[in-house]
Amino acid sequence: IAGGDVADNVAIIRRLFAGGNGPARAVVLLNAAAALNAAGLAADLRAGLPLATRALDSGAAGATLDRLIRLTQGFAA
Repeated sequence: IAGGDVADNVAIIRRLFAGGNGPARAVVLLNAAAALNAAGLAADLRAGLPLATRALDSGAAGATLDRLIRLTQGFAA
């Protein structure tokens, strides 16, 4: 999977959070499932995958990203 410059990567993630499908979605979901497992919130990747899918599809992941963006932009001010 290839990304690009900052603008390209922002466009990829925004498409994904708007319901996009494809390789980027698969990678994000697997990484999120692994993070949930590492955090002790899922027993394994198989258990983490539906949790990650729900977070992405419900808009919760996008909302969290928006909060992170606002927070980090506040540091630059």
